[in-house]
Amino acid sequence: MPFTQSFSVRYAETGIAGTIKPVSIFNWFQDVASDHCDRLGVSALDLARLGLAWVVHKYEIKFFRYPVWKENICIMTWRSPDKNLYELRAFEVLDIDKNVIARAKSSWILIDLKSKKPLRLNRHLPAELFDESGPKVANDLFELAPPDNPDHENRFSVRMHDLDFNRHVNNAVYVQWATESVPPDIAMQFRPDLIRVHFTNESLYGDVILTKSECNPESNGFNCLHTLINTTSGTETARAETHWLSFETICPKTSRPGT
Repeated sequence: MPFTQSFSVRYAETGIAGTIKPVSIFNWFQDVASDHCDRLGVSALDLARLGLAWVVHKYEIKFFRYPVWKENICIMTWRSPDKNLYELRAFEVLDIDKNVIARAKSSWILIDLKSKKPLRLNRHLPAELFDESGPKVANDLFELAPPDNPDHENRFSVRMHDLDFNRHVNNAVYVQWATESVPPDIAMQFRPDLIRVHFTNESLYGDVILTKSECNPESNGFNCLHTLINTTSGTETARAETHWLSFETICPKTSRPGT
């Protein structure tokens, strides 16, 4: 069954004009998914006791409107296994009028913390999680190409603040790195209405991440491809695609709901 939680947009979660930051939405998704997993007995803490962990594989979010400071919203999530390897999870963000203002989908892999190898879900998760009577999540997530001609670069050092429960860079941080790696004239006048991320390798405390981005204009905004390279290990740690619409198109005219 779907699991729901309510939120009110806090000031610290907002950016320009009081609209929520994309990374804050991803953090909400983590909170809701973690609480749902806790109820199901498969939270990060539950799995860590068994030497296991969830690792995110792919993420996609589509924004129809950005929520604003003090706005009350509800997030609904549900999950289903696929091919006994992927744990698929979907999200919907609804405003107080039940309008869907964002949708997201993600895929996760269960790994052994020592070997880092993926595991078959039915050998390690409770049997009731394979009940097929609930809503399904389609495994139609994307493949991403790297940028052919990157025209913008940034470097980020992994901070202690960036680490998750398992001491790896949290998935929301990659979203922040990707959205911070577009040219300033795009970042200041546009907002992403689509974010896709394919996570390929881990990043650890002290690593240095190089982002390379290629942004191409379209009739209604910009489409950007990103590669995130861990210069410490020499591996590509993630790829991303972001599509950007003008601030006026994707964000409300007011920074306060009901005004």
